[in-house]
Amino acid sequence: PALRAPRTPCTLLTVDDGPMNVEYKRSLLEPAGYRVLGAGGVHSALALLRQETVDLVLSDVNMADGGGFELIRCLRASARWRTLPFIFLTSSARDSASREHGLQLGADNYLVRPLDADLLLSAVRDCLTTGR
Repeated sequence: PALRAPRTPCTLLTVDDGPMNVEYKRSLLEPAGYRVLGAGGVHSALALLRQETVDLVLSDVNMADGGGFELIRCLRASARWRTLPFIFLTSSARDSASREHGLQLGADNYLVRPLDADLLLSAVRDCLTTGR
């Protein structure tokens, strides 16, 4: 129960240009009670956000169409999405400078893969319930 979605419905947007990564997150998060939307990049994520109410964004850093840093800049510049919880989950931008940059841009957390499934579920729930 400590790893399940804190409320129903609870919608997450996972943004990653790797379809297998989106499906992995979906297979992990949906059984925990989350509704998971997938986007393959910044432009499709912004289009989905205009149409759907989302409780948290879980984004890769490096993607073909601008990446997670561009996405969070767009979100934090918008009054509509300025406070939307946001977590980076990356396997490529592992250095401390990238982590610090992501957090300075307004991410609530910056996680590096590989990551234990329970730790990811805990980080998502914590972000939704405490803002971190």
